Amino acid sequence: MIDYQQISGNEMTGRIYVGRARNNHFLNPGELIICHRPAVITTVLGSCVAVCLYDVRMGIGGMNHFMLPKSGDPLKKTLKFGDVAMKAIIDKFIAKTGGIKNMVAKVYGGSDTFNSTYQIGMKNIELAIGFLKERNIEIADADVGGNLSRKIKFDTQNGDIDVNYLS
Repeated sequence: MIDYQQISGNEMTGRIYVGRARNNHFLNPGELIICHRPAVITTVLGSCVAVCLYDVRMGIGGMNHFMLPKSGDPLKKTLKFGDVAMKAIIDKFIAKTGGIKNMVAKVYGGSDTFNSTYQIGMKNIELAIGFLKERNIEIADADVGGNLSRKIKFDTQNGDIDVNYLS
């Protein structure tokens, strides 16, 4: 069984899973997960973005899934927003691994599935990549943009990602 921490209050709201179980997990928007043992994390992305972090030395992997780049209301700190989700996953990951020295990131999603003038997908991509670059975290792979949704599977045992495009 995977443990999870429901978080709320002034810090942020959402659900963070931190687990030791060897399982398959489906990640919903506004959630993040960090697995200590081998697992496969799956999610489906349109304009949303998922960032996968992997510690190559410790074999620990994690993923977030956010819908919008930033909240316009500083009191609404939820994992559905990229600025909150990115800080949360990096902070939780560093707490489990001790630092970013062996951390690599992979970024997925951000498609323009509705041909929207708001360009939510592009704004999500820019936030995620900018956040990682500001913290000098290596981006080992990125499959972003376009107009197709994606289903991704992240194997936390070896850091591999399987991307399937959905029409």
